[in-house]
Amino acid sequence: MANPLDSSSSTPSPVRERIPAFALIGRVDDAVYAAERVIVTFALLLMSGTMCLYIFETFLRTQLSAWTRATAGSGSFGELWPAAAFGVAMLALYRAAAAKTPGLEAHSSLQWIVSSVGVVLTAVFGLAVLHLDSSTVCIGISVVLGAALIVAQLDAPAPLGTSGLGGLALFRLAVAIVTVVGGIALSLRLPNGYSWAQKLALFLLLWVAFIGASMATHDGRHLSIDAARKAVPDKYLPWFNALSWTLAALFTAAFCYLAFVYFRRRLVEDPTPGEIPDWIKVLSIPVSLALVTSRFLLQAVEAAVTGAMGLHLNDEGDAA
Repeated sequence: MANPLDSSSSTPSPVRERIPAFALIGRVDDAVYAAERVIVTFALLLMSGTMCLYIFETFLRTQLSAWTRATAGSGSFGELWPAAAFGVAMLALYRAAAAKTPGLEAHSSLQWIVSSVGVVLTAVFGLAVLHLDSSTVCIGISVVLGAALIVAQLDAPAPLGTSGLGGLALFRLAVAIVTVVGGIALSLRLPNGYSWAQKLALFLLLWVAFIGASMATHDGRHLSIDAARKAVPDKYLPWFNALSWTLAALFTAAFCYLAFVYFRRRLVEDPTPGEIPDWIKVLSIPVSLALVTSRFLLQAVEAAVTGAMGLHLNDEGDAA
């Protein structure tokens, strides 16, 4: 499984060329973009994990109810076929994983033993989901996943010419430790049951959507209309870009102001006990719009400076 803290193997996002005068600002913007990637990655992982946990718990409750009816004589054991199918599917998945594990490829009997142990551990986890509080289950998951991340960082090979953990590796190790501690702290505040998973997923989806919009602006993948721009002569193109990005920044800034006003109203409201405060939910809107506005303004100033310097622009509107 790919390490979510390691983006070296991922496809790099397109980097927009900048004129030298804006190189430092561009590096700051790239650093903010890197932080956005981390936020979105962990939000997506957390959202997927909590929803899978909620679906798994619902599935187990349904099958437990069917078992109770069958043993009481008011139902049929045929209603338990989803549980049987799930067990067979898990055994097949563990068997396929064991067959690709180094050291087990040539040992078929050992592969089946390892796969059976995996099914037993899955059953034990299912019993924990049914009979333990959700906070206890999530603490266990946080500890196991966090320990795996920490071990992965400690076992990662050091770069050539260095010994021990480098600065980037230490940062990733610190992020893994903070993830474990943060996961435990949040798990302690969870209510009973798993109904909170849907609300948490919607909350994370809101942040992912707006931060994703900001990231799209950084990559130049936001919506744009190029019909008029293609009709502009090259020597006037920088000024056209400066004007269009300035207008986009003004509109975005207006929406950012309205979002900030809405956020301030939510900030003074008393939160519902056990619920995520509304101000944390809506905070994603002014934050993302502020970043988008800043990036539009940066592009507008760059285009204006480029036009003033008489630099030739390529087809994407960047300094050649």
